[in-house]
Amino acid sequence: MFAKNFSEHERLQNGSALYLRMTEYGKVNLKGQTMWQRTEKLISVAHPDFREELIQKAQKLGIWRRSNKI
Repeated sequence: MFAKNFSEHERLQNGSALYLRMTEYGKVNLKGQTMWQRTEKLISVAHPDFREELIQKAQKLGIWRRSNKI
């Protein structure tokens, strides 16, 4: 429904496609966050079975800090 209100270009251009994420494990607002803060928040709402794998991949990409809270 939201995707039909805006073209893909418009959503990506203004970033609205990236601000809010919601899963059955929580919701996060990513607006104004740094890359590692967004990474931490997205992992926090991922399925628990995948969090460790996501952390390892984020470490390889250099977007995860040991100071992250998860």
